[in-house]
Amino acid sequence: LQLTFNESMDSISLALGTYTITPPLTVSTIQPVAPGFTEVILTLSPAIDTGIVYTITVSNVTDCPGNLISANNSAQFLISPPAGKFDVIINEIFSDPVPAVGLPEIEFVELFNRSNKIFDLRGWQFVNSTTAKTLPSHFLFPNDYLILCDENDTTNYSPFGTVIGIPSFTSLTNGGDSLTLVDNGGSIVDIVVYSDTWYNDPAKDDGGWTLELINPYHPCSFLNNWTASNDPSGGTPGTQNSVFDTLPD
Repeated sequence: LQLTFNESMDSISLALGTYTITPPLTVSTIQPVAPGFTEVILTLSPAIDTGIVYTITVSNVTDCPGNLISANNSAQFLISPPAGKFDVIINEIFSDPVPAVGLPEIEFVELFNRSNKIFDLRGWQFVNSTTAKTLPSHFLFPNDYLILCDENDTTNYSPFGTVIGIPSFTSLTNGGDSLTLVDNGGSIVDIVVYSDTWYNDPAKDDGGWTLELINPYHPCSFLNNWTASNDPSGGTPGTQNSVFDTLPD
């Protein structure tokens, strides 16, 4: 495990520091990295398990002038398991936010982790037609929802749930678009090619209402499994869809 500090550290204190990991792992060797000593490499045992979030707390280390690291200084790390098809899905689409019904007049796409795995989304890509945007590190736990929108609009959706802001978020086409979620290995996890006919309600296809997936556990991601939101606000970012139904078609 390689730890990186934001300034040069005292090499002796790095070698003698305390590194506590939970769930428990033993630190068998500590190797400060010369010449800058902004990094330290820890050899751990037993091997790091895939799909488990570990927390490491660092104490009793100082920088070159002798300042002690702040108390309870910790970080988390995870080796993600491979993502299977439909482990994480596109669950809600807000392509036409005007005129507003109750939600902000801002586009978003919602992801849902329907698997029992924990994923670090670092290096995953959200692709709108042919424009790919790389996602930052974020631990997506089972049954978690995640809102994707432009980085300048995150404060508008943060009251609804967890948000990742994407620089220059590519606009969603009102009448239809192709959206793809790709993992950091280049495999397609989910793809939705939506249309404004999916609203199934002429009163809602002119703006202000989201498209919601009805049954997230059904492999069909086409017309019959999508419809307009029934929520009075126009959509359900960050929570279970208003049209959620797991009954078989």
